[in-house]
Amino acid sequence: MTTAFLKSTGQTPVSRDGDLLTEAQISSTVQDVLATTQFIDIHTHLFAPAFGKLGLWGIDELLTYHYLEAEFFRSSDTKPEGYWSLSKRDQADAIWRTLFVENTPVSEATRGVVAVLKAFHLPTDRPDLVEARSFFKSQTIEAHIRKVLQLAGVSTVVMTNDPLD
Repeated sequence: MTTAFLKSTGQTPVSRDGDLLTEAQISSTVQDVLATTQFIDIHTHLFAPAFGKLGLWGIDELLTYHYLEAEFFRSSDTKPEGYWSLSKRDQADAIWRTLFVENTPVSEATRGVVAVLKAFHLPTDRPDLVEARSFFKSQTIEAHIRKVLQLAGVSTVVMTNDPLD
């Protein structure tokens, strides 16, 4: 795509010393630039630690995200009334069991959870959430947010949602 774009605009990709770049070099250069470029998230749903309990984080909150809940209802026989009567922990366990243990996580939402677990070197093939819960319990929210932003290559976030809405 990059090469086609450059050809269509009449531009020729060149290195700093003026030599033409090969297609592989262009791809490698773009990957290097993206890997080292810090981004600004201008539409975050993160709450600063100062917001206290409004800032939801941890494996139970990750698994009870509304997209995963909707997928859970499509994939299980659990009725909404039964699900909503469960504790947050039990809701997360039900979603984990249904979407990650009994089924292969292939949706965008489930793949996101797998990506988070892998980023923190947590197992994705366990029948329970013991290790994930232990990991998140050992974190402070401040250190965790710093690590998440560092892993994502994000330097700054801008919260656009109204916490009182």
